[in-house]
Amino acid sequence: NELPVVRDIRGESDFKKNIFTFSKKPLPLGSVLNGKIVPYISTIDSYGKSSKHEFYVRRTLKEEKKMEISVFSRNGLSINEASRQIVLENFVSLVNFIRLDLNFDGKEDYLVQAVHEDDKGKFFQFSFYNDQMLPLWEKFQSVRVNLDLTVANMNELSFTRMDHPTLGAMMVPAFFTEGQLPKVDQKIDFYGRWDSNKELRLYYLEPQVEQNSFRIRALTTTTWKENVKKELNSKWFETVLVENILPVSVTDAQRGELRVVFSVGQGTKRQIFISTFNTSKTLRGNVIPQIVLQTEGVDTLFSITPTGLDAVGDAFLNIYDRSRAKLVTTKDSAQVSQLNYTHESETDIISGHIVSFEKGSERFSVLQTRDELIGLSTINGKVTKTSRPKLRYSFLSDKVLSELYNPVIYKRSGVQSPALYVDSTAVTANRVYLFEEQNGKLVASMKNSLIVPSTKEMACKALNPAFSESTGSHEFVFLCLEDKEWFIRTFEMK
Repeated sequence: NELPVVRDIRGESDFKKNIFTFSKKPLPLGSVLNGKIVPYISTIDSYGKSSKHEFYVRRTLKEEKKMEISVFSRNGLSINEASRQIVLENFVSLVNFIRLDLNFDGKEDYLVQAVHEDDKGKFFQFSFYNDQMLPLWEKFQSVRVNLDLTVANMNELSFTRMDHPTLGAMMVPAFFTEGQLPKVDQKIDFYGRWDSNKELRLYYLEPQVEQNSFRIRALTTTTWKENVKKELNSKWFETVLVENILPVSVTDAQRGELRVVFSVGQGTKRQIFISTFNTSKTLRGNVIPQIVLQTEGVDTLFSITPTGLDAVGDAFLNIYDRSRAKLVTTKDSAQVSQLNYTHESETDIISGHIVSFEKGSERFSVLQTRDELIGLSTINGKVTKTSRPKLRYSFLSDKVLSELYNPVIYKRSGVQSPALYVDSTAVTANRVYLFEEQNGKLVASMKNSLIVPSTKEMACKALNPAFSESTGSHEFVFLCLEDKEWFIRTFEMK
């Protein structure tokens, strides 16, 4: 086991204080429970790439069945509250609060997905706000979802473009889950029966403006499957199965497109393809022979740019046995590279992929085994392998452990490099730190190993890191209580 070395940055000038300004009166931003900070403030998630760093605080008024959302935007060293709040009536619980350009006007808007309740019961409702916290579409607000079929999960949202006759170009919510095919997307069979089978499908929500509602539609329909089989000259007994939705790239988000992996064939003898969708068209790519059905999930391929990490592709890890694996990367709907890896160990086993970065022609990927983190650096076609012990907690699975590692950029001597941010306060220690890529190796340096302040004078809680375009690197972000006042503290990763 390594003995961690940490920095106490409380007295350093680069440990910058960001001051909250409120539109009316100060709001509670956190509390202290058993000596630890419990934040009431959360980072707003952005769909696609965004230069904004924003937070929100929600306040639930149970007796009035109402929730208020206050948005705070970071500007320099100030965290400013918006002059208007978002107010949700008949509120039960918040599902999603996401920032994205909903109407393609170049400005980011806000979407709220929540569970509401009336005399007839609980229901999903969507609300849309512009950058001034005003309703984005006056005639299409507080929109209820008509659930007339069975779907397993509507909580993990993506978005796709629709050119609506009334609302114009817009992004509509989409989701990938197991469920039935909507009747509007079906053809009744010879015997007059509807298809009630449940399978993995890509759905979207279609606006019904006059009813102020959404109805569920499918993109991966029976007609789409029949067209795929016809294009490929498939045999009558072969089937088309949708396997997974791919991570949204920067290009996908800009175009309002979604991509899925699907297979065609019989049993386990199947060909793998990627298809791109929006509500009006679909485009199938060529067969991808190096991806197999046994591939465990898919992760984002990140590109290091002056404005942050761009999601530019996908990384698939095929694990063949305890010591052999193949890392396949794709962009759009085509394969761009593959890397074979053999783990030379009698007792350890390959367990998954954590992240892959690219910077120009260079590539750096991190895999995990049961005991180690494996760094694979590819420069000019030459692959260099390094390893280091990984976080080990007997009560956490490898999947949960992989979620503790977050991709970031640090900058040293004017050069941007990839790293993994680790918040160990989520498990045991009072420390946040980086595993840095240094000359193809995965290194934990003291420069980016910080103790989270926890004293009477200053008590802090680590929040999600944020990218700063002014410095070209990510920052450590903390919510801190100092002399009974709340501040956001930031420290550059360098």
